[in-house]
Amino acid sequence: MASSDLTSLSSYPSTSFNPGNPPPPPPKPSHSASPSQTLTNYPTTSGPPLPPPPPQTLSPAHTPSQNQQQHSNPAPPELSEHWLPQILLDKTSQQLEPIFKDSDLLKALSQSHASLSPSPLPQHLQQTHALASHVSAQYQQLLALRQQTQSHLLHLHALERQWREKQSHMDAELAPWSAKYLYQRLKEAEREGEEWCAGLEGSWLDGEGEVGEREVGEFLRSFREGRGRVWRRREARERWDEGRVGGWR
Repeated sequence: MASSDLTSLSSYPSTSFNPGNPPPPPPKPSHSASPSQTLTNYPTTSGPPLPPPPPQTLSPAHTPSQNQQQHSNPAPPELSEHWLPQILLDKTSQQLEPIFKDSDLLKALSQSHASLSPSPLPQHLQQTHALASHVSAQYQQLLALRQQTQSHLLHLHALERQWREKQSHMDAELAPWSAKYLYQRLKEAEREGEEWCAGLEGSWLDGEGEVGEREVGEFLRSFREGRGRVWRRREARERWDEGRVGGWR
């Protein structure tokens, strides 16, 4: 019995591991199994493992600062809001008609919303408006100062005319005591003194009859006084001609 069993075992090939023999082929998949099931049942081990996927990086368009800037911009107007620019709210139909006919103006007005304007533009517009208001205020102040200066100038012209009238009246009143008039009076007095002395001398020489001592004394005294006045007037005129009148040197 034992010998027969050994004989039967020797007829079958040995199933022990032999490194010289090639590995057995894999079993064939059944026709009912899908390729995905086959791959899941028999995973492949050939080749190195795949590297892990790279971490997702944020693009420059999705940075936090730009997201905040996008959130800070006002939302564009919707059609349901019936949005119109502020400059057109108080216009009449007659005033709006030429605006609708100008395509460039309509395009500019449609882009006047805050969401469509660049961010520096409103600030520059506010600065320009403030400067324009300041210039307008300065212009109004300049006009007021100009009007005030003009009124003062007219008042000064009126005062100047009044002063000229008073000055002419004063000159007319002081004309007898002016330098020119006094000089003429001095020359006239000198000439009158010369004529009086010449007349007194001629009347004395033309007299007839004897004359007493008293008449001679009165004639000499009068003639001497007349010549003295003429001499003093002549001396004053000469001093005037030399520029030595009234302390002038």
